[in-house]
Amino acid sequence: MHIINETSDQDPIKICLYKPGDKVDWVPVGAGVFVVAKGENHRWDPVPGEGLDTYHVKVFHPSFIDGYLCDRNDVPVAQTLVVRGGNNSYSIDPAA
Repeated sequence: MHIINETSDQDPIKICLYKPGDKVDWVPVGAGVFVVAKGENHRWDPVPGEGLDTYHVKVFHPSFIDGYLCDRNDVPVAQTLVVRGGNNSYSIDPAA
């Protein structure tokens, strides 16, 4: 999975990845938490042996208590995503 931060006002963003079966998104998957600076990108590969094809992606403004920005369900591992927006309106879109 490849994540690109194209937000206008979030530097950085925190990405958390969850297993599709985790209905409350309580504990991110192993190594599935990372930070992406504005204008930067990050490549993530699942832990070997995980065996999942999709993940639930949540984006936060990192702070003492992270501020929720947006999320997307059922994201394929091979997908490139772009986090866009600003002024409290954000989205996660597949890259064109």
